[in-house]
Amino acid sequence: MKRQRFTKNILIMGLICSTILLGSRYGSTNGSIYVETFQNYFRTPFPRWKMRKNSPSTAARIYSIKSEGKNKYLHASTAKNSDLSIQIVKVLKWNIWKKPVLSWKWRAHQLPFGANELNKKTNDSAAAIYVIFQRSWSPSRNWKKKPVNVLKYIWSTSLPKGKVVHQRARKKYGVTYYEGNFYVLQSGNRNLGKWITERRNVLQDYKRAFGKKPRYNPMAIGILTDSNAVKKTAVADYDDIILE
Repeated sequence: MKRQRFTKNILIMGLICSTILLGSRYGSTNGSIYVETFQNYFRTPFPRWKMRKNSPSTAARIYSIKSEGKNKYLHASTAKNSDLSIQIVKVLKWNIWKKPVLSWKWRAHQLPFGANELNKKTNDSAAAIYVIFQRSWSPSRNWKKKPVNVLKYIWSTSLPKGKVVHQRARKKYGVTYYEGNFYVLQSGNRNLGKWITERRNVLQDYKRAFGKKPRYNPMAIGILTDSNAVKKTAVADYDDIILE
């Protein structure tokens, strides 16, 4: 009986210690919320991450799960699929008034040669993180069909760090379906191969971009590595997407 109690106590202590360790790395600590760590996937982040048009099998031609030691991360490569441009999206509940800061880690390995986000014919980025807001209340519409305002943070091949690109709104039947602002956070080869941690106050960025506060909370976070415009190769990694 004593031996059983001792064994039970050891197991309980082990679970407590494991929970503490996991909480400090992957849970909610100091008020931060981990949106994604990519630890709980095998080969791809699907079906938890979604696509607007493409199938998971097609998206898996670009996005996969890799690991370094015990850490897993999202790897994106267009090396064999330079004709594809697939944004993957994670729909979430995010109270931006309580958690206005978004942080993440990314690492670019190869930039799409000749890309420039100012020109639609060369509009590719080695790495990009999107914050997607719905423009108007439309509960009957699927998230894929809602009109959106977008903040896009990019690792650019050629645009200078600090550059802001204003994307023109697309209209259909008198309705604005898309309006975006791109912020260049990293540029060129300087930090290639290095994990870089970014932190952005999304609420402040939104006010600067659109001249007003958002009417609604963000409905999704997106990721895009593409090179379909210049038909070259883009390679990048992503990890630890956190709300603070």
